[in-house]
Amino acid sequence: MTITHNNGRQEIITARRYRADGLWIIFEDADKQEILRLNEHDVRSIRQEAA
Repeated sequence: MTITHNNGRQEIITARRYRADGLWIIFEDADKQEILRLNEHDVRSIRQEAA
């Protein structure tokens, strides 16, 4: 999964899924354990690559 931040920086993470929770976007692994939490205002786009 590739995250593009509002400042243009890209970050590749190994999350399997993501969900919105209020002001947060929560990225989770296959066991639904949280691996990253970002403020929704800091994220420009999320691209999920095909498995």
